[in-house]
Amino acid sequence: MRQQHRLFPSRPAALAVVAVTLAANLGLAAAGSPSQSAPRWEVFDPGVTESLRGLSAVSADVAWATGSNGRWLRTIDGGRTWQSGQILGAETLGVRDIEAFDGLYAVALTIGSPGRIYRTNDGGYSWDLVYEDDRPDVFFNCMDFADRDRGYAVGDPIDGRFLFIETTDGGKNWAPLSAPHRPEPEPGEAQFAASGTCLQATGNDVWIGTGGSVARVFHSDNRGRRWNAAATPLQQGSAAKGVFGLLMDPDGHGIAVGGDYSLEDDPTDAVALSHDGGASWSAEGITGLTGFRSALASLEGGTDVLVAVGPAGTDISYDAGRSWSAIAGPGFHVTRAADDGAVWAAGADGRVARLAR
Repeated sequence: MRQQHRLFPSRPAALAVVAVTLAANLGLAAAGSPSQSAPRWEVFDPGVTESLRGLSAVSADVAWATGSNGRWLRTIDGGRTWQSGQILGAETLGVRDIEAFDGLYAVALTIGSPGRIYRTNDGGYSWDLVYEDDRPDVFFNCMDFADRDRGYAVGDPIDGRFLFIETTDGGKNWAPLSAPHRPEPEPGEAQFAASGTCLQATGNDVWIGTGGSVARVFHSDNRGRRWNAAATPLQQGSAAKGVFGLLMDPDGHGIAVGGDYSLEDDPTDAVALSHDGGASWSAEGITGLTGFRSALASLEGGTDVLVAVGPAGTDISYDAGRSWSAIAGPGFHVTRAADDGAVWAAGADGRVARLAR
């Protein structure tokens, strides 16, 4: 959604890489459930100052992040050292999402016009421009991959339909779906480029969270060819409100987080649950969330143990999102979980962290 930041085009080129030694590794105490040890954030200083909103958690050792000014960064040793650089020619672009498959191969998405996708297969030492849409109204928000080959990116409406493109070859080539297959918004409905987590793809299923005039979750069970939309009880009715982050599990349980990003400490209508694959959503009985939240991740797979982050802080739930308690420490824009269970987060001022339990 455009109110996040409006960015301007420049030329793609090779990049310079700087290895940065870790300057800080701070363990921050946290509140946990009585039956489990309290989690804490290990906060790293990767040596960059840009706001980070794109994050890909590959493992406990490997994580990538992206942010403003064409910035990308990567660790392959669990945060002890970091490599970082700018995608040269994209220094004025916000790289709001990144999906990485290992320590070498990653795909990065920029937001405003021109909307671009870059790909690296050498750990960020070089980037190829693989997709560009320079229409003035283009504004991408989120990207996700169902597997190593098939991925999607979604953006604000153009010509009465959400922008929706896909790749079937791991991000080497991208193409838009034709208009009849793209989801149709209500007037004033869009998405948020706050954390890159308003889109989730798993198998043939794709979910999109929206906000603005209404806060809804779109679901397709055939790779984006047909869509159903479900209302959520999250805050809505203005450009700052709606669904910012989604998490769905294979059993049909889902969590949507968001609220009003202009009121970071307001937890009102900031989380909702689904038990039918996103066909319906409810906030009944949910307690303890402490503020607006822009993304969430699972600590153990599924949706039983969750962390939700926002600029003002972090909350944890041990009961699938029904009750929450705060984790002490800084806020973040985005959090992601790796296949091995490692949970990473990234946020303002180049802040990156990994959850320790």
